[in-house]
Amino acid sequence: MIYQEVKEFFSQLFIEGISHGVVVIDNKYQVLYWNKWMFNHSSLTEKEVLKKSIFEIYPQIKEREKDTYIIDCIKYRRPFFLSPIFHEYLIPIDIRAKKMKMLQNIKIYPSIVSNEEIGAIIIIEDFTSQILSEKLNYEYVKNLNILNAQLYKDITDRKNIEEKLKETNHQLETYQIELKMQNESFRKTQCELEETKSKHFDLYDLAPVGYFSIDKKGIIIDVNLTGAEMLQVERKNLINQFFSHFVDRQFMDIFQSHIQSVFKTKIKKTCELILIRKDNTSIFVQIDSISDNIDENSNNIKSTIIDISALKMANQSKSIFLANMS
Repeated sequence: MIYQEVKEFFSQLFIEGISHGVVVIDNKYQVLYWNKWMFNHSSLTEKEVLKKSIFEIYPQIKEREKDTYIIDCIKYRRPFFLSPIFHEYLIPIDIRAKKMKMLQNIKIYPSIVSNEEIGAIIIIEDFTSQILSEKLNYEYVKNLNILNAQLYKDITDRKNIEEKLKETNHQLETYQIELKMQNESFRKTQCELEETKSKHFDLYDLAPVGYFSIDKKGIIIDVNLTGAEMLQVERKNLINQFFSHFVDRQFMDIFQSHIQSVFKTKIKKTCELILIRKDNTSIFVQIDSISDNIDENSNNIKSTIIDISALKMANQSKSIFLANMS
């Protein structure tokens, strides 16, 4: 079921025709979503890759020691950005016309969808043309300097100078046309990047669970819209507030123990609490927290909060029903 839900979710979130590759993997590195761009460039259909490990599909990722970025992204919920200049590519895609591998700009984001832990979203941008264009520009400038030296050397031969100037002007006009086309492509790519950034923003703020960043003192330093709505408080009014202000007194020791344990062990911890909202109503929640990183000096934790009030009420009703039946 989770594979179908993920496919439907990302089919709505991402435009299938967008000029980026989008791959979603779970916390076992198995492919959950493979958009049309990936099929068009890799020739692998969604059926061929679905539920398979990305490292099994592309063993070159491990061979080139790029797997650590995906593993660390999922393990520590931290994004990674791989430049084509330093890393060349993450997923090996052949460009047959140029007899080379596609040069890729890679973004790897951790993500949670529909209360299911999805591992990571990998976004692949083809930067081959841009980088080759820069190399072409460098070669053009280099050749132009050589040509200028030759022109200076042959200055006494007017005919030769005129022919070479004519050739240079033609090259310059051609380069200007190419540069104009590249600028249009760059502007289009920038618009697409802004659109993707906006979608990722929506993915965080409109997630069905509350996301909180809490420092070592228990102060809220960041929260998404869902988390603010859970507490019935505007997000701006939650920042720099103690999270404990919203914890029922009976659960205060549990919350403090939970926070201290996360900072001490640096591993994910879970607890259940009752939170008091602005209108003095209460909700039963499950909190999953993990340290922001593995640095001993880390002062922040990331927490996801799920409203389990309905589940608690259902379990209570079931217990009463069974007691009456006995």
